[in-house]
Amino acid sequence: MTVVVYASKNGSTKRYAKKMARELKLELYEYSEYKDEGDDIIYFGAVYNEKVLGLDGFLDKHSDKIKSFHLITVGLLDLNIRSNALEYEDMLKNIRFRYNLDFRHDHLKGAIDYSKLSFIDKLMIKYKISKTDNANRKLAFALTYNKWVDYSDANVLKMIVQNLI
Repeated sequence: MTVVVYASKNGSTKRYAKKMARELKLELYEYSEYKDEGDDIIYFGAVYNEKVLGLDGFLDKHSDKIKSFHLITVGLLDLNIRSNALEYEDMLKNIRFRYNLDFRHDHLKGAIDYSKLSFIDKLMIKYKISKTDNANRKLAFALTYNKWVDYSDANVLKMIVQNLI
């Protein structure tokens, strides 16, 4: 059986996961609620601080019983920009290596509401803006700093769903 699992912080990842589960008539689980059943997993994970939310704990617990794995990351960075794509490739290689896991990857742009972030998250963003030498990353952080932005694109999700059918 194929199931959709998600880990969301600001809600856009959850919205994408719910939409895919509804369109494909699949069961939907928050990552912490999934019970190991040896399923094919479509994992939607928000990306924060170069990590996929909830993924390490999920894979630590379930990787040995997963039949197939499809990772869909949701974040603010544009992967059409080479420096951003290279950072994601490093992150994905690390996941593949640590868990000896082969998987397909797709990426969706997300949303962020700065006013709803924790104090620690706000500090991290401010720090990343001041310390990064990656101009594209600095711009991405600066464009969201102290704002609400939504780059979600249902058409990209539709293309991913079409490729799964």
